[in-house]
Amino acid sequence: MDFSITKGTAEVYYIRPDDGFGWGIFLLDEMTGTLSCVTDYGNYACRWGNRHGRKSFKEFLAREGKDRHYFLKNLAGQSCIEYKHDETTQNWKQCLLESRRSRYCSKDDARHIWELIDGLDDNGVLAVREMLDDKITDSVLGPDVICDTVRGYNCSANCFIDKLWPMFIEVLQKELLLKS
Repeated sequence: MDFSITKGTAEVYYIRPDDGFGWGIFLLDEMTGTLSCVTDYGNYACRWGNRHGRKSFKEFLAREGKDRHYFLKNLAGQSCIEYKHDETTQNWKQCLLESRRSRYCSKDDARHIWELIDGLDDNGVLAVREMLDDKITDSVLGPDVICDTVRGYNCSANCFIDKLWPMFIEVLQKELLLKS
């Protein structure tokens, strides 16, 4: 088996908040535009290559780092996105109330759907499937069942981006200030 290996160097940042909760090891490879974060909130990584549009990868991170949604999307990807049951069922109930107000749905159909929603387990795709498989729900809510499904980043990903990420970005910004 043929292969090649190139050994490189990366800057390593060890982050430990003073309050003692959370820790992170951030590995920044300027040459490849790669950032890897090993934390107690999970592991996150992305390779931007040279498509970051700045003089240096570190400058890109320091300048753009406040855009938590962009960085979480790139570092965590889809792996940390979960179905939000409570928010989803609230959306479905709101949609149902609107259908009832506009008289698009009978009182009996609304009661049936409301009870179906209340009886759903917090099981993501299966809850959506159960709603779609119900003929009354399908006739009243239709594709809104899928459209009104709420998904978001899990608690660990949010803790990473809200707690450790700002500390890392602050350090990079200070380094760039000292350098200039």
